[in-house]
Amino acid sequence: MWRPLRCAGTLALSRGGSSPLPRGAVAMTAARLSPAQSARRAKSLSSTEQFLQNCSLFWTGGEIERCVSDVPPRNRVYANATTTLRQIDSYGFDYDFTLVTYQQSVQRLIYNLTRNFLVAHKAYPSSLDQLEYDPSFAIRGLHYDENTGFLMKLDQFGNVQAGCVYHGHRSVEVEEFLQLYQGFRLSKHYIRNTLHMMPDLFSVPVATLLADVTEHFLQNNIKRRPIYLHQDVTDALQFVHTTGVLHDAITASPDHYLEPCDDDTYRMLMRLRQAGKHIFLLTNSAFDFVNAGMKHVLQPLIDKANLENVSADSGSFGRISAETAAPLAEEPKPFHPPHRRNKKVNGWTDLFDAVMCSAQKPQWFDHHLPFRALDSAGKMSFDTVHNLEGRPVCQGSLAEFSRLTGLKQQRVLYMGDHIYSDLLAPSRAAQWRTVAIIRELAREVDMLSTAEYGYNLRLLLAVEQLIGQGHSHSDQPKVETALRRLKDERARLRQKVKILFNERFGSVFRTYSHRSAFFFTLGRFCDMYTASVGNFMQYPLCDVFYSSRYFFQHEYASLRSNSQSGLVQGKEGPLAEARRPLHDW
Repeated sequence: MWRPLRCAGTLALSRGGSSPLPRGAVAMTAARLSPAQSARRAKSLSSTEQFLQNCSLFWTGGEIERCVSDVPPRNRVYANATTTLRQIDSYGFDYDFTLVTYQQSVQRLIYNLTRNFLVAHKAYPSSLDQLEYDPSFAIRGLHYDENTGFLMKLDQFGNVQAGCVYHGHRSVEVEEFLQLYQGFRLSKHYIRNTLHMMPDLFSVPVATLLADVTEHFLQNNIKRRPIYLHQDVTDALQFVHTTGVLHDAITASPDHYLEPCDDDTYRMLMRLRQAGKHIFLLTNSAFDFVNAGMKHVLQPLIDKANLENVSADSGSFGRISAETAAPLAEEPKPFHPPHRRNKKVNGWTDLFDAVMCSAQKPQWFDHHLPFRALDSAGKMSFDTVHNLEGRPVCQGSLAEFSRLTGLKQQRVLYMGDHIYSDLLAPSRAAQWRTVAIIRELAREVDMLSTAEYGYNLRLLLAVEQLIGQGHSHSDQPKVETALRRLKDERARLRQKVKILFNERFGSVFRTYSHRSAFFFTLGRFCDMYTASVGNFMQYPLCDVFYSSRYFFQHEYASLRSNSQSGLVQGKEGPLAEARRPLHDW
């Protein structure tokens, strides 16, 4: 899972170490390993030896080998807060854009259904029928201003990113924006009461529709206040989601709207089940919709595994070493009884210990409603729910879930894509650990690795450093001229970097210099984030995810000073003295 990289004075601990196995366990494990598992085991042993050698070198002041993950960046799990998987007993999942991924055709469907509702029920002109969805226009996390009708991108401080403000299809010039807002920083009160964030992938076509309708009104000189446009679009979206129009269309043509389930996501569910973990599905979608989708994306993989008569995770522990896999298979610490863990999986519901639909998140975490059973036709019944195993249920609440399962809230990990219903509410009301599934992450990480991005970023950083140096001498005419030229170059390079991600709004995760408001909010309420549930197959279930150390500005200045004096490298001074051997390793 790791490859060593020579460097001096740096130590990165190997991920996912496990306690030594009894001799008999190692022998039994080796006897049944496939060639691929044997190779992973040899690699793991090498990583273990490297870790112990690094520890010895650290205490003796020697040269340390830094271990670099060979998991591709697009497949990694990134941590905002330290999270120990060994302490997790229960894994929960949302449905939409978490276990099931939609094709771009679903966004076009939402756009068309919402547009049609405006024409049919809100007296909008029939000429709107000519509008077509442009999937490249908007990104997740934008804000719509109900006073001005501007669609804009904010950073973590409430600053509006220049060049990322649109009124219809027209980019708003800086002078026009400043005349209306008196500055690029918006007050928290204004943001909270006047702006509306588009937080998930379902809202991307809504942002595009708001811009398209605004542009149509401007072109045809139709007067309508932006606040009413937002209210009407919100009503239309509510109608599309709650009346079943959207769900019926998706269910009728699943091949057209649903992406096939990736193997790693299915293998991850099977792996958790065989490791004795409690697994649950918690979604706002109705059971008949979820059932149709799961049968389409998961059931074929289950049937294939049963037909081949092989274990679904045979040879599929990803990059987990045999040392780590063996304790999971030999000595599990299951939450539920072994008979449940060893039961054959015939249908998709057999993968889960609890299936909870129509949950009404985020209210689900606050109220105290009991669960309602579903009859054989999938309709709500009045039967009392005494346990959550065996059949799907609907509605309910966190209080009832905790009472019926006995789960400790601190030992639950929940994965979802929506900031407010999947991440904020569980962390605020339930003490759950949360994972954000952000599908755009894979594409953006790939872009970060391109030569074009790296070249332009290096130029941009160099220009910004020169601007910072020049401002301390800006009272001189020659310096002022040089600064103007550098700032023009900075604007050009910023634009080149921005359009690599999206032509109008750039990256989902950052503005020019700061985290975007979306990513900042995400970081507040999720412990980890990744592009897919299946990415957890790259790590053992005993792994610990550490967030990278973030250097504050005053720490960074001190770090550079210490680096120049040799303190950080440890060749001379207090650090070298502190690292003298305390005892033989």
